Amino acid sequence: MRLPDELSTAIQTTTNAQPLAAARALYDLDGNLGETYVVATDRSFWVCSRRVGDPFITRSWPWTEIATLTMTAENVFAHLTWTTPDRPCALKFSSWDAPRLEAIHRIWNERRTTDAPQRSNTAPETFNKSDTTEITPPGQLVPQHPPSGPVEITLTPLEFFCAAIHAMIESDDHIDLTELKYLAQRLQDKTPIQHGHAFLQQHGLDNLLANATRVLDPKQARCLFANLVAVTMLDGLLKLVEMDLLDRFQTALHIGAEDRQHIWDILLTKHRLAVFAEPANEVQPRDGLTPLTAFCAAIQAMVHADNHIAPSEQEYLERTVPDPDTIQAGKRYLATFGVEHLAARSGAVLSDDQKRCLVANLYALAMIDGAVDRREQTILDLFIRSLELAPETCHAILDLIILKNNLGVLDR
Repeated sequence: MRLPDELSTAIQTTTNAQPLAAARALYDLDGNLGETYVVATDRSFWVCSRRVGDPFITRSWPWTEIATLTMTAENVFAHLTWTTPDRPCALKFSSWDAPRLEAIHRIWNERRTTDAPQRSNTAPETFNKSDTTEITPPGQLVPQHPPSGPVEITLTPLEFFCAAIHAMIESDDHIDLTELKYLAQRLQDKTPIQHGHAFLQQHGLDNLLANATRVLDPKQARCLFANLVAVTMLDGLLKLVEMDLLDRFQTALHIGAEDRQHIWDILLTKHRLAVFAEPANEVQPRDGLTPLTAFCAAIQAMVHADNHIAPSEQEYLERTVPDPDTIQAGKRYLATFGVEHLAARSGAVLSDDQKRCLVANLYALAMIDGAVDRREQTILDLFIRSLELAPETCHAILDLIILKNNLGVLDR
């Protein structure tokens, strides 16, 4: 696994040694959304941890100070536990990381019987991005293994939702910041996220699935399933392990085959931004409007509709279109011609697939803060009229976006 440059450079500078093996957990040492790297060098064991949005805080120990180090793997997860002079520690990883964790265990097993190497007199023992903070790993631990047999469910619907989203995020070996932020951006109160995560770690996926219909009513189940589908599409890669887990949730939540296909098709319409790489309906648009420029300009129009640009709204555009030059092209077009001209021209330039994708993203963006502002509704109405999509198509998209975004149903 490739380490972030800042960690690789810091470790090499401190130890004059190359990292030999590394693995990445999906949480900080407190179990919060974030990441923790465990790294083996020839002389020492490193733990580099951070919460989402915070700098890395790291600590290292010579191998002779690691009293125990154990790796186990089961189903989609792998576990690493170790004991330092301070305390025992435990982390959970994707099963894809098992070979890397085995390599770390092998290095520890080879080095622990040798004499501890001398530390550099000039190298700091700990560091972070600002090089000013030291961390002592927290004392609360999640059990290494889920207990065998069924357990009595203690989760609320919202906590169950959080646990299920965590399970989907952790199911593969391709985890980006967008996935890690998925729950944090939707829930101001982080307590349900922590409780759901703790249940999943302590009791495992099987117990979570077994209690699905005991905790969730049919509407809550459909809301969860729509969000699980959305998580699988976030990174643009649909992998077998994710599809298998989606199948298991479909069965546990009693989602019918037709309903699943309906949810899948509409969310795929929203996430399949590759359609904007197709050429415009017009052979040579007279004002240079390409489908992708139209998309960026329309999203900009929605972002600026209420004269208040929330960070989540700006991030939405940067996440969907990571090329800043394309974003600027859309901004210039909107500033030059205005939103009414943009809407009219979009109807002429975009294909039907592009129109549906644009409408789905406009709906999602308008509802990103939980409610559609009157000015946002005006923008929506303008584009819906200009794009001339069938009313039933727009209603189906809107209903699904509401189903996915209305997490209020989980508070019942």
